[in-house]
Amino acid sequence: MNIDGFDLVKTCSANPEQYDVFLGKNQVGYLRLRHGEFRADFGECGGETVYTAKPKGDGVFEDDERADYLSAAIAAIRAKVIDRIFDGEDVIVPDAPTTSAETGCYVIWSNEHRAWWGPNRSGYRAKLEDAGRYTRDEAVRICTHARGGRQFNHNPSEVPLLESDAAEFWSDDTEEWLRARQQSDSERERVRDLLYMGVPAEERGDV
Repeated sequence: MNIDGFDLVKTCSANPEQYDVFLGKNQVGYLRLRHGEFRADFGECGGETVYTAKPKGDGVFEDDERADYLSAAIAAIRAKVIDRIFDGEDVIVPDAPTTSAETGCYVIWSNEHRAWWGPNRSGYRAKLEDAGRYTRDEAVRICTHARGGRQFNHNPSEVPLLESDAAEFWSDDTEEWLRARQQSDSERERVRDLLYMGVPAEERGDV
């Protein structure tokens, strides 16, 4: 999709609906709609937010509003590009094309806690939609150094994932997953009760 000379590359179709915005070969914006909140970041995900709005759509635009909101976001990004040029700053860097895998928002899955990292490295979240969003460099750095770094031949405790990829194959709380989680929790409780049979509650640990 092209709007006023800017190329929009959709990286996720719904929940969130999001786009990377390119001017030539260089990314100049990131657009995201989630929970009825639409925003446009200048540069990459997490850059300066230059436009916000509240569409009717929650995690995906209504068909009759998409073009208007995307055009307004592109206008805000265009204005920021022009400001940067007049300020004498480099906006277009003559590098090779940047792929969405290098610039998109990342989420972090914790194998240790069986949950997603929360925003701002704070806590854990059961649902992908509530997970924190990180740049690629930040996510890789966190996972590389988590728990002293990955040990030889051990599974990593934390794993970085491109958000758009995670949304495609890691659906939140499907009926099948809910049943499996409940079964796992029930089995865990059963094993715990067997291990601590006859042991006073105050002397029990965690299994």
